[in-house]
This record gives sequence, structure tokens and C-alpha cells, in this order.
Amino acid sequence: MTPTPPPVLTTREHGFAALRPAIRSGELTRLRRGAYVWRAAEREPWQERQDAILARCAAVAARFTTRYAFSHETAALLHGWPVTTLDDRIRVTQTVNPGGSSTPDVLRHVRADLPDGDLTTVAGLLVTTPDRTVLDCARYLPPDRGLVVVDGALRSLARMSPHRRAESEARQEATRSRLLGQLATIGPARGTARARAVLAVATGFAATPPESRLRWAALAAGLPEPVAQLPIEIGSRLFFADLAWVGDDGGWLLVVEFDGAVKYIGDETDPAQAARVVAAEKEREDLIRRHAAPLVRFERFTTADLSDPTAVARRLRAALPGPVRLSPRPALRPSPTRRARSW
Repeated sequence: MTPTPPPVLTTREHGFAALRPAIRSGELTRLRRGAYVWRAAEREPWQERQDAILARCAAVAARFTTRYAFSHETAALLHGWPVTTLDDRIRVTQTVNPGGSSTPDVLRHVRADLPDGDLTTVAGLLVTTPDRTVLDCARYLPPDRGLVVVDGALRSLARMSPHRRAESEARQEATRSRLLGQLATIGPARGTARARAVLAVATGFAATPPESRLRWAALAAGLPEPVAQLPIEIGSRLFFADLAWVGDDGGWLLVVEFDGAVKYIGDETDPAQAARVVAAEKEREDLIRRHAAPLVRFERFTTADLSDPTAVARRLRAALPGPVRLSPRPALRPSPTRRARSW
């Protein structure tokens, strides 16, 4: 779902004197110099962070006078896709080099031109189109962050559903082909090899960013490509594995699940919720172990595990039964840390 930025009040429009009482009382929260937003009711931390970024987008738009568009991860967020930014800076692409006018909360990417065909409007904000946003993120982001965005984009653009797998895969491959065709027109420019590698392994069946990051850790290490949201039917029950590797003869199955802590936290109004979740997870795992294949192995990962992708890949390789043929994917390997820059 496309998010909507909250209304922003600026001192340019209203004057500081008119806003001062609400600022002093804490009813207005400062976004950036001269821009404020009404304090919202307490929400989940990720929702509050998203609202803050969206509000700052509106604040930035109120001050820009040159030709620009919100782009990269900021555009992905505005299109309603998941992102894993390392900071909360707003990303914009503009046609004029800002020189000394840069601000710490905005990362500006400079491009020779911004064709109308690359631009669209989302919630009243000028944003790069979905296809342009996918290609920008796939080219310029580190491959793990790029894969999170592209997975989410495919899930949205191809209307993916694990319950209608064949239809979803057909739409996904058509979308992938279109994006690769557009990438080919760019030529051998910076980041195109990385973008091709990310687009080749992206899947809209990945349900969450952690699942995308788990899959990236495996692929970057050269492990065989897993199946995302593999359907496992046992009797009248249907399960979907976050990630799974299946033997060539179907004789073994490695099921990999991401366990976010939030699902094990009991609701204040229902303290037994966490216990029911644990029991349901245990029942599901036992059923799969008994009925899915002659040999089934499970590996579970948490948010803390994702901080060490090398250890994740090592665990996965050890869990796969029998020898594993590695397929080097150098374009997916993590890049050395570099200072943020404009392109």
C-alpha cells in the first residue's frame, strides 16, 4: 500500500510566531529547519520512522525549486516497497549540481536529465517511476539492500501470490524481462552488472526483508538458489516455507525460517498469544518433518543472525545434505564500505 505523507507546516507559509506555541508545547515536532509536523499518537517504531521520513519528503518538496524527483530508496518507500536504509536521509535526483547548498538530511544524486517518462506523482510528490526506481536501486545500492527493494517491487508489480504460483511466476518473468530490457539500453554503465545479478535472482515470493537478506547471504556465498515460499501440502493443510532447498530427486528438504521476535511477544490483552505461536510453530515443524520428505532439516534464523552473512552461509552449507556445488556470483558479494556519494 502506498503510504501518505502527513501534513507539514512551514515557517515560510505560517510564520514562526504563529507556530511557536505549538512548538513549545510539544504538539509540533521539528522535521528540518523551518518545517514541522503535528505529533502523532504513539505507534510501532517502524511506523513512526516511516512517517518521519515521509513527512521530511513533504518538507523537502516545499523548498526545492530545481527540477528533481525523489529517487532510490526514498522512491521505493513512496511506492510502498520495503527498504533497509542505513540512515534516514532523503534521496533525490536532480539535474543541477547543488554545489555548496547541500544539507545533511538530503542525499542528492545528479543526473544530466530527468525525462518525463521517468517521473510520476505519488501522494502529491514527484517520484521516479516504479521501473526507474527498481533500476536505480539495483544499480547503486549494495546487493543485499538492492535485493530487498527489488523483491518487494516484483511482489507489487507482478501481483505475486503463493496461492497462484504459476500465474504469479508468468507475470513476474514478464516484469523481469521488461526491466532487463530497460537495463540493456543503459549499456555498460556503472552498476549494470550488479543490477543484472540482482534482477536475475530477485523474487516477489519473498514475503519480508529478512527473507530477502537470508536468500542474499546464501546466493552471495555461491549456494544453490532456494525456493521462496515453497508450498508444502500435508493432508488438508498447506504450509509455505520461507526458504527451502529440495534435492534433485525430491528425497530431501532443507526448510529455512526467519523468526522475528515480534511474533513471540504476547499481546497485553492476550498474554497466552506467544505460547500459542510457539506451539503452532512446533506442530507445523513436526508435521513437515514427518510427512514432507524422507529427510527434512530445519534451520531458524533471527535478526541478530543477519548481522553476520558469512556465518549464515556457513550454517546453510552445513545443513544441506551431501556435497554442494558452489556457483560464484561475484556481483552479489558485499562491496567494501564507501562514503556516501552522489551519482
